Amino acid sequence: MENGICVTKVETPLRIYPSTDGFIFGTNERGQDLWARVWSGTRTSLYIGFMVAIVEAVVGILVGILWGYVRALDRLLTELYNVLDNIPTTIVLILIAYVMSPSVSTIIFAMCLTRWMGMARFIRNQIIIIRDRDYNVASRCLGSTPGQIMMKNLLPYLVSVIMLRMALSIPGAIGNEVFITYIGLGIPINTPSLGNLIDVGRKLFSSASLRYQLLFPTIVLSIITISFYIIGNAFADAADPRNHL
Repeated sequence: MENGICVTKVETPLRIYPSTDGFIFGTNERGQDLWARVWSGTRTSLYIGFMVAIVEAVVGILVGILWGYVRALDRLLTELYNVLDNIPTTIVLILIAYVMSPSVSTIIFAMCLTRWMGMARFIRNQIIIIRDRDYNVASRCLGSTPGQIMMKNLLPYLVSVIMLRMALSIPGAIGNEVFITYIGLGIPINTPSLGNLIDVGRKLFSSASLRYQLLFPTIVLSIITISFYIIGNAFADAADPRNHL
C-alpha cells in the first residue's frame, strides 16, 4: 500500500496509457498504477542504496584507517585485499543472489560483502599520504594515543572525500540492483524496485506503444544518479577545510 494505493494488487485487466483517466504514468499490462509502482520502487531502491552506502562507509573507514595507520597490519591487510580483489565482484553477487532467496535483504547483504573493499583501499591510500605530516608527528611526541590521532587528526581530514564516496555509492548500489534484476536474480516483481520496473520495461521495449514503461523508471534512475553526484560534490566542498581558509 502506497499513499492509499495498492501497488501490487491488480485493479483492472485493461492497460491505460499515460495521462489518461487520472493515471499520470498510465498502468502496466496487469492494470497496476505505474506512478505508484515507480515511486514505491524508488523508495525500495533508495533504501538499498543508503543501507549499502552506510555499511560500506563504516566498515571501509574502520578497516582503511587501521590499514593505513597501523604499519604492522599493512602487509596482512594488503594480502587479504589482493586475494579478495581478484575474485570478480559480479560472480560473488550472482552466487549470493542465487544461493539465498531473492529479497531486499539478500541484495543488500551481497553488495555490502563486496563493496567495502574499495572504500577501505581508498581510505588507506589517503591515510598513508597524511600520517607522517608534521601535525601528526607532533601529536605523537606530545603523547597522543593512536586512537586520538585517528579520531582528531585523520578522520576530520577525510570527511569531504568520504561524503563524496558515499554519495556516489548510493546510485552505484542502485545500478547493481538493476543489473542483478536484469540477469533474473533480483527482487521479486511483487516488491516494486527500479530494477524490476526497468527490467519489465526492457522486455516490452520492442512495442512502441509500451515504451513508456521503460521510460519513466529510467528517467527517475537518471535523476537520482545526477542528484547524488551534485549533492556529493556540494558536501565535499562544504566539508573541505581548504575552502574556508
